Amino acid sequence: MRIATSVLVSVHTQVDTINFQAERDFKMERSVDQRTAVPSAIQIAVASSLAFLFWGKVPMLAAGFIKDHHLRSSIALVAAILSMVMLGIAGAALGKVPTMRSCVRVVVGGFVAVPIRWGKVKIIENRLHINEGIKF
Repeated sequence: MRIATSVLVSVHTQVDTINFQAERDFKMERSVDQRTAVPSAIQIAVASSLAFLFWGKVPMLAAGFIKDHHLRSSIALVAAILSMVMLGIAGAALGKVPTMRSCVRVVVGGFVAVPIRWGKVKIIENRLHINEGIKF
């Protein structure tokens, strides 16, 4: 489900990029030969993979060395939000789409994906009784 959410965000970003590029081409009265090419599916897949690779590490690096559980969770949450906003800004700049729309999509998509992942981990832990006897 998490991957499906990520793909949904990626596809909607591509659709926005195509729509805004078509609007720009229409406003600039470009002919079919002069229109700017939109990114390919491979470019979008590579960009998505790089985003997961780099921006996914930010919360772990920001909070990985903190012992206090509550402080670590808070710092990881803030770092995750900031990294998602930065990813939205970068995506908007590269796709030449409105920044706010891109940032909201990435942050909301991230906040939908995180609880899904957390819930799946908790279900597996409960079924396999992994954390018996461990107190936090």
